[in-house]
Amino acid sequence: MGIGLGVGEVMIFGDFSYQYFDWWHDIIPDAGESDTNGNPFEHSGLFKNKTINLGLALGLNDYWNVTVSQLISERCMEWEGPVDADGNSLTVHHRSECSSSDFFDDGKQIAFGGLLGDTRINFRYLLFNQVKGPGSRLFLGLGLDIPSSNVITESPWTKTEGSYTPHRHFYLSDGAYKMNWELQFFKKRMQYPVFWGGTFAFSFPLNASKYGFTPSKRYQLSLLAMSSSLPFQKFKWGKLS
Repeated sequence: MGIGLGVGEVMIFGDFSYQYFDWWHDIIPDAGESDTNGNPFEHSGLFKNKTINLGLALGLNDYWNVTVSQLISERCMEWEGPVDADGNSLTVHHRSECSSSDFFDDGKQIAFGGLLGDTRINFRYLLFNQVKGPGSRLFLGLGLDIPSSNVITESPWTKTEGSYTPHRHFYLSDGAYKMNWELQFFKKRMQYPVFWGGTFAFSFPLNASKYGFTPSKRYQLSLLAMSSSLPFQKFKWGKLS
């Protein structure tokens, strides 16, 4: 964010995020579930999400940049509820599994596993781009999200003859193409904060997935403010005086 490139300049970037959820919810009243003693039970477990976003940006000319980024992720569930004698979960809602694996129910594929999420291609126009030194940076972006094949084929909330069938709640891609739009404004200064600004982004689906799912629209606002190291701070104030 906040970085524009001149003609022919190339930037390779990446970021990593890790999320850890210790989750729980109460008994599902209409699920008809019971443990080995015949008692209804609560649901609990751990959910871990590891995500790497890798990308490459290229300056097409002094005003246009193009960026291609790829999401790589694995989401894993650790079921902590009751299991049968073979270690299998006693609920159709949760089990110990990862998004990297396929999931079947009686031979029918419910989820396509893998590590790749959506691919994003984004074109960014640099209205103001103070590459070095203090100044403003204002960028407009427009792009396309290309879905991966790591999707679910059935809704987790669908019932068959009044009962839930085995399903998966998490996946890496919605399976639909999306248009995205962004506005970035950042400013570099010679005093605190030395770099500040934000990004407003909006994305919306262009189609439903081949399995009939249409993702929702998404609005995102990110704000950023950065300081500097103490030696650099002293240097800046010395120059200003």
